[in-house]
Amino acid sequence: MLLYEAEQYFSDDIKSLAELDFSGATMRDNLIRTISHFHSSPRFMHAYMVELGNETPSAQKLEKKLKKENLFIMERLLSQAQLNGEIKHTVTDYVKLLPFNLLLYQVMIDQAEVTDAWVNQMIDEVALPAIMAQQKELHH
Repeated sequence: MLLYEAEQYFSDDIKSLAELDFSGATMRDNLIRTISHFHSSPRFMHAYMVELGNETPSAQKLEKKLKKENLFIMERLLSQAQLNGEIKHTVTDYVKLLPFNLLLYQVMIDQAEVTDAWVNQMIDEVALPAIMAQQKELHH
């Protein structure tokens, strides 16, 4: 039952995230808005964590789908940042998934509340520096 709820919530949630308009905002603001969107959904996060812990095939399928959708969202967000002149290059998938992975870690491992302050700090101290570091490197 929890997996069904997670999948339903995920479908609705991702649809609304996929339709987010990233224009007219900075990359930082868009990152904060994207991650805040997930942490404002404690019911989904709880259902998702329970299913991940069960390691069922359907949970693994949901995890793959979530990863794919997160990459799609980040591609759109980073494309807008390129159009705005904030970055020149896209980044690796590892860096694209970093904010989402840290959010999961915060919820699963630390079992700490995800506050606006935490989201801002994670974006400012981890996600943005990781994205900007890859602007200096030559991509192979």
